[in-house]
Amino acid sequence: MSQQIFRTNPVKRILIYLCVIVAVFVFTSIFLTAERFKVFYWAINILTFAICLLLIIFETDTTIICDEIGCDVKKKTLWGSFSENYGFKWSEVSETEYFADAESSREFYVEINGVKRKILTTEFSLNDFDYFIETVNQATPHLPYIWQKNDGLVASTFEGRRYGKISR
Repeated sequence: MSQQIFRTNPVKRILIYLCVIVAVFVFTSIFLTAERFKVFYWAINILTFAICLLLIIFETDTTIICDEIGCDVKKKTLWGSFSENYGFKWSEVSETEYFADAESSREFYVEINGVKRKILTTEFSLNDFDYFIETVNQATPHLPYIWQKNDGLVASTFEGRRYGKISR
């Protein structure tokens, strides 16, 4: 297995925050234009801007670098003010878990030495998510199961989720 890099794309969420700011500004401009509502107009717009700015400042960027030995996970805010770095060997993985909430939310966890870590989330592209799970399946032959993609199988098999755990 060659080195593989998986990375989040925080730009999508930042664009959503900016859209919220614009939507609130438009809403308040339309409905709070009377002189008696000017205080509410400014308060709502400033509060919305401040909340979205804080969310943008603390937005995390995650990079996962995997090879045949294991993975290094690096998480940092876009401004580099907070970071979390850890690595693990594939041989240390004792369990993997996949959670899905409809089509919009998905998470993948790896348990290493009794500690469960969230590795992938919805922020990763679907292709990266699929490719990472394939990588985990190949790199953890010591686990008694693999994650199989739900490609037209009976929906109840995977409880409507994109992946299901099956025996090797």
